Amino acid sequence: MARLLYLTPGPVPPSADPERAAYFHFGARGEHTVDVLCPVWWRSNEEGLANYPGSDFPTVRLGPVTYHFELEYQHAPALRTLARIRFYLRKGTELGRQGPPIDAIICYGTNTVGLCSILLARRLGARLIPEIPGVPAKAFVLDTPRPSVKNRLRLKLATRLLHAVVKRASGVHTLFPGQVPESLLGHVPVRRISHSFVPISLIPQSNTDERFVLFLGFPWYLKGVDLLIEAFRSIADAVPDVRLRIVGHFPDREELERRVAGHPRISIEKAVKVPVAHDLISRCSVLVLPSRTEAMGRVLLEAMAAGKPVVASRVDGIPHYVTHEANGLLFECGHVEDLAHQLRRVLTDRDLAHRLGHTGHAMVREKWSEERFSEVWEELILGALARPGARR
Repeated sequence: MARLLYLTPGPVPPSADPERAAYFHFGARGEHTVDVLCPVWWRSNEEGLANYPGSDFPTVRLGPVTYHFELEYQHAPALRTLARIRFYLRKGTELGRQGPPIDAIICYGTNTVGLCSILLARRLGARLIPEIPGVPAKAFVLDTPRPSVKNRLRLKLATRLLHAVVKRASGVHTLFPGQVPESLLGHVPVRRISHSFVPISLIPQSNTDERFVLFLGFPWYLKGVDLLIEAFRSIADAVPDVRLRIVGHFPDREELERRVAGHPRISIEKAVKVPVAHDLISRCSVLVLPSRTEAMGRVLLEAMAAGKPVVASRVDGIPHYVTHEANGLLFECGHVEDLAHQLRRVLTDRDLAHRLGHTGHAMVREKWSEERFSEVWEELILGALARPGARR
């Protein structure tokens, strides 16, 4: 058994159901103990207790996992990064001095969490295992139509931090081949390519079809929502019974509204919690992810688990999970006409939609289940700890 310290950037609170949280599935489903440092968007202990009643919030223990929450939104926006760094270093050091030694530090990303993980790993004598969640070479510059000088400077800083973290890593988890240059990964002792956690077994297969195209995610430009709106408008007359529902957190909603231009069958809706998102998926005709960059796309696996067809852009890691004509349809990234063509196909050919959904459902349960997630992480953790000089 190992003791793990996990640094997550938040700010979305994790599920109160252990089975729906990735941390529970590290190793052999609870064989290792995990302390999670988690900044959240709550502003008061009362909000936290409403989600974890009867707990000792801001510390919440769920089986082998103990969450340590930081109420990040108590601070002014300009101070939140500093407050986050202070929380990681203070709480991580405190935990390292309590109980058994921390064997490995896992960090989700390589920016602020990566920097703090390097410092904590040195301080605590622990192994470092980063998860790489995005496409590092495209970070920040595809969030908006016109990346600013600040965006480009952030990319340069993120690239340096990526190199610093991976250089010190005993193991690395990536989502698709080529996500990180091989020249950078060459010295890492243990590497695994696998999916991010999705609670596949808890998403029921659905035969319901309420005739709407569904998009879930943000930010809208990086996720290609503008392309989806244009593609849907071009085929709307051919599928008069179908709506487009765009669900996500869009602070710049006015620009999306301008692109929708009052179309009666396109709606822009607020972001929803995971159970509501899964309900929407269960009722849609097809889920679309038209991203300009994407390392994986959890929502694709969620849709497959529900037995729904997916349409996605052929970019970065998506083709590692979606095979064209097998468990989904792919279109050339940024090409509205190709997206419209694939959308029209799946919306007008019920046999095609059923076949894609059926194959996707079978593939996701075979290749990207919770059990497979646990197996990969057990290999990664034990492999990193088996290196010379590691604590066991």
